[in-house]
Amino acid sequence: MKFKANIFSLLLFVCIIQFFTLVVVLNKTVDTQRYQDDLFDEVQLTNLDLNKEELVSFIVFEDMDSPSEDLFITSLKSVDQLKYVCAHLDSCKGFNSNGWLKSSVDTQVESPGGTLYVKQVVPSANSRHSVVKTENAGFFQPFLSEYKRMLKEFKIYIYHTSIGSKVLSVKDYKYGVEDLFIKLLSRSPFVVSDSNMADLYFLPLRCTAYRKSIKDLQEGIIKAQLTAKEMIKEISIQYPFWNSSLGRNHFYICAHDMGTELLTGISEWNHVIGLVNTASLQSNHFIPHKDVSIPNHPGRGTVSWQEIGKNEMLAFSERSQLVFFAGNSERGPVRPDLFHHFKGMADVKLVAGYMLDGDYMDNLRITKFCLCPRGLEVWSPRLIESLWFGCIPVIIADHYVLPLERYLDWSEFSIIVPESKVGNLVDILSAVTSKRGSSLQAYGQKAIQHLTWNDPPRPFDAFYSIMFELWSKTKWRHKHLF
Repeated sequence: MKFKANIFSLLLFVCIIQFFTLVVVLNKTVDTQRYQDDLFDEVQLTNLDLNKEELVSFIVFEDMDSPSEDLFITSLKSVDQLKYVCAHLDSCKGFNSNGWLKSSVDTQVESPGGTLYVKQVVPSANSRHSVVKTENAGFFQPFLSEYKRMLKEFKIYIYHTSIGSKVLSVKDYKYGVEDLFIKLLSRSPFVVSDSNMADLYFLPLRCTAYRKSIKDLQEGIIKAQLTAKEMIKEISIQYPFWNSSLGRNHFYICAHDMGTELLTGISEWNHVIGLVNTASLQSNHFIPHKDVSIPNHPGRGTVSWQEIGKNEMLAFSERSQLVFFAGNSERGPVRPDLFHHFKGMADVKLVAGYMLDGDYMDNLRITKFCLCPRGLEVWSPRLIESLWFGCIPVIIADHYVLPLERYLDWSEFSIIVPESKVGNLVDILSAVTSKRGSSLQAYGQKAIQHLTWNDPPRPFDAFYSIMFELWSKTKWRHKHLF
């Protein structure tokens, strides 16, 4: 009997504990719901910065959501209220139609029936001058007064459109400049909310995403071109600026090989400024006085190759390997000849294929000359990678309009070899003295700041250099065409 009584007491104790646990959980649930119901007032009173100088807008992505970090869920049903809360909460980067506030919206996925709102923050005019300082101007020193004027006056309006927004971005560093530029521009002090104030109008096209959404190359290119045509048709109806200028004060970015051919089928294609990797004088659509050749490498992942290269830099005379290349040996008209002429040579490493990042960086670090031959198009991400590690780039790509060549003298930090002279490449490189090689390397380390993208942007880096080139082209065109 005593044993049964003990068992009964134990069961009674467990039941009492479970009862009190249930009461606590129910109270917590009620408190949580009460908090959600009062969230709008509570956040206004405690967490919101109501004195922010930034202008905030939201880009709407229908049938999309973000699986990134959630801040918390609210019971607010009004989109305007959610916008108000997110706009004044620094940690909020966007929200979905279910009421979840997001601390990150970098990753987006399809969500039929849902809507994702992505916050875009634009500093006010009063804070424009604090964003960029003018020290370390580097090779932009001769243009410093005009550069300062650009920082003060240049204004850009980004069109808001849902066309193409459902297409997911592609994680491919070769074309990563495209998404990075759009991100940096949307957060920059150059952007204005009043379209009537703008000097230029940005078409938020993402040609790489459109192209990669279809496996077949040609069908993907056609999709990109049709999307561009649809977007331009919409903005020409909703806004007066395209028709009034025939597209002359508009620009876009396309990092994919199609480049300026993105606007094939648009009658005003030869008026619109294209920021492209494929900056070739042989292209029927690239116009050098209008279009812009961009630094083509956004960096790889979260590790800064630039910092690794800078910290492990070897002097030209200390490098043990003469020539290095790794990549597809059959792509384009130049590479097969390279493998033929350098076959079996000492101090030369040509790899037909791709290497692990660590091995690849090790070879960049110990090599004097890194080959940057054209593939199917003239540009190559090896150009910037070489400079990061102090390896002198050997550019073999006829008719390539090099990035920022108006401001940077590429002959001072690279070796430019005509495609027809590949057979003489060994003699050309062997003739470079140690003194000349050291000079090329040193000049390249001064130039690289203007060719490197940073997030957030830094003074005189690739983002601000491209903005200055846009500004310069805009002023020239206003002077000569309007």
